Amino acid sequence: MGVNWPHNIWLGTTVENQEAAESRLIYLAQLPAVVRFISAEPLLGSLDLKPWLGTTINWVITGGESGPKARPSSPSWFRSVLQQCRDAGVPFHFKQWGDWTPSKGTNVPELPRKKAREAEDNTLMFRVGKKAAGRLLDGTTWDGLPEVKIA
Repeated sequence: MGVNWPHNIWLGTTVENQEAAESRLIYLAQLPAVVRFISAEPLLGSLDLKPWLGTTINWVITGGESGPKARPSSPSWFRSVLQQCRDAGVPFHFKQWGDWTPSKGTNVPELPRKKAREAEDNTLMFRVGKKAAGRLLDGTTWDGLPEVKIA
C-alpha cells in the first residue's frame, strides 16, 4: 500500500450485521496490522464470519445495544459468533447485553409487558438497562484477547 505502518497497530471495524461484514471486511483485510478485529456491537443481525476468522480477523468483540432506542439482540446471534470463533481459534469477547437481557436464566424481577419483547430467535427479552442486564452469555464471562507476537 506504500504506507510504512508501525509494527504494533491494531485495526478494527464495526460490523453490526452481515451486510456490514461483507462491505467492510474486504477493506480491513488489505491493511497491515498485528491484530485486525471486529467490534460487533451493537450486534443487529446474524453473522457468518467463517471466511475471515483466523485469516483477516484475529479477535471479535460483541455486545448488545443500549440507549433510548435500543433494540434487543438475539442470543442465538452471540452464540453463533462464539462458536465460529471457537472453531477458528479466534478470541471472543462478550462486552454486554445492552439494555435487553434474555428472560431465561436471569434474575429479572417481574416487569410490565411493555418492557418485554421477543428477539428475532423468539427469545423473550426484558428491557432492564445495561448495568442490570450484565455481560454473562450462558452463565460465562467471555473476555478473550488476541495473543500478540511482535517481531
